[in-house]
Amino acid sequence: MKNYLQFTIFFVTILFFSCQEKNKTLELFPLKEGVNYGYFDATGKEIISAKYAYATVFRDGLAIVKLHGNTPKYTFIDEKGEVVFNKTYASVSVFSEGLAWVSPNNSYPTAIDKNGKEQFSIKNAERVKIFKDGLSAYSVKDSISEKWGFVDSSGKTVIQPQFYDTGNFSEDLCAVKNEDGNWKYIDKKGVVKFQQSFRTASDFLNGKTIVSDNFEEKFGLINSEGSVVLEPTLDSIVYDKKDFLVKKEGKWGWIDATGKMLIEPKFEDAFPFGENDLAVVKLNGLYGFIDKKGVTKIDFQFQKAYSFSGETAYVVQKNVGSLIDKKGNAVVKNKFSGISEDLITYLNNGNSSYEIIKTDYFDVAGILKEINVNNPGNFKFGETISEIVPKLFNKKLPDNKELDLTFFFLRKIAEDAYLSLYVIRNDENKIAGFWYKAELGGKSFYKPNELEKGFVKNLKGYTKTEAPDEFINQGAIKAYKNKNHILLISGSSQSNEFIVEILNPSTNLDGYRSRYYGNHQNTDTDDLASLKAMELFREEE
Repeated sequence: MKNYLQFTIFFVTILFFSCQEKNKTLELFPLKEGVNYGYFDATGKEIISAKYAYATVFRDGLAIVKLHGNTPKYTFIDEKGEVVFNKTYASVSVFSEGLAWVSPNNSYPTAIDKNGKEQFSIKNAERVKIFKDGLSAYSVKDSISEKWGFVDSSGKTVIQPQFYDTGNFSEDLCAVKNEDGNWKYIDKKGVVKFQQSFRTASDFLNGKTIVSDNFEEKFGLINSEGSVVLEPTLDSIVYDKKDFLVKKEGKWGWIDATGKMLIEPKFEDAFPFGENDLAVVKLNGLYGFIDKKGVTKIDFQFQKAYSFSGETAYVVQKNVGSLIDKKGNAVVKNKFSGISEDLITYLNNGNSSYEIIKTDYFDVAGILKEINVNNPGNFKFGETISEIVPKLFNKKLPDNKELDLTFFFLRKIAEDAYLSLYVIRNDENKIAGFWYKAELGGKSFYKPNELEKGFVKNLKGYTKTEAPDEFINQGAIKAYKNKNHILLISGSSQSNEFIVEILNPSTNLDGYRSRYYGNHQNTDTDDLASLKAMELFREEE
């Protein structure tokens, strides 16, 4: 017979286009060799050793690298590969306008300068975007929705959170998404600039922006007064300096700002010219390079190819990466296993894949206050099952009914956390112990160890004691004891669960789990028992 009674308490896009930034010729390329990222020059020479889980492009002498480990850890390095701030973060952005956003472990989005000095934090922010045109978008979240507003470089909120999504400010205007799902443009006071709304919207560049209509989702151009410059007739539009890369009837080509066709749409895929005189295009399933007249300059031979930076481009053949020059000759052949997504973004439009961060704040105190070791669930040691059932169901346990049942309820106690309370019974159907389990998800997934640290720090009047091998083999379990309880605590960064077991101080821990748990941790069995329990009490109504 299963010797436990379990209670788990229940309480119960739209595509956005970014404008093209001017990108500089790179001296170091973040590329993957084997399973690690490192930095290589245009000749393929390894300059900073490949030892990182991820790496970005260097911007103003700094790059972001991700360290290997069970939890996300990012830091900044210089072009010598040296860590510059001697800190790691749970989330980071690239620098923009002299500031970067970081989320220290278990903390809020914080703006730092290029010396790593903290400038200000936004404590209620859920997500934050990099500074553009003097302002940074940030969101706050409640149980219903996420709303966006803006702060300036001093941390002052200049536009209150009210929008359902945003772009970035550019040329003093920004696209914002309303509750109806459509986009409008606002100025830096938050005032709507013109009344037209759009299905998708973009940042401004050279006095124009890319928008799509609300019907067939065709794309066109408007100016900063909201006047149509190019009627929405295209399948897609991408900034390419003063010209535009466009998709029409499933094929890619180029037009100028007036809509004049420069290169006829005939390519299956294409990337902007940007600062280069050659662009990557795809034809008949393979990639090659063309000039601004549409003439093939490097034959279509690559499985994948990316834009040039200076005289160097990254290409893939047979799933292996190489570096080539502008004649298509291999500078480094068949050396690399991957290319940084941030490098791809930089080559395409000068932007970064690290322009937005999430908060890493985790309300340890708020979760721990739900764990009551002195009075768990308002139950007491020695209470019988027949005494417990009325507390849960407001009725007596029916006569002649099976007692070996699992009552399963779940209570959400935070954005990313749920709490369960298991009640352990002995062979006399009396409570022998309790088991709290906090299950974490989302950004909190790897933070049970933070709960353990907080819980142990708050323990008063307990002394540490040795846990039997039975527990140690199942994880880093710690045991504490006072005259009223034995506490068994487990919280590992390799798991998403934090567990506190509360036992009678006279409990013999040797063989304890096998005596009281048996094989009960079979989820299917527990769920079936839960259903039986609900059916049992329905029958009595």
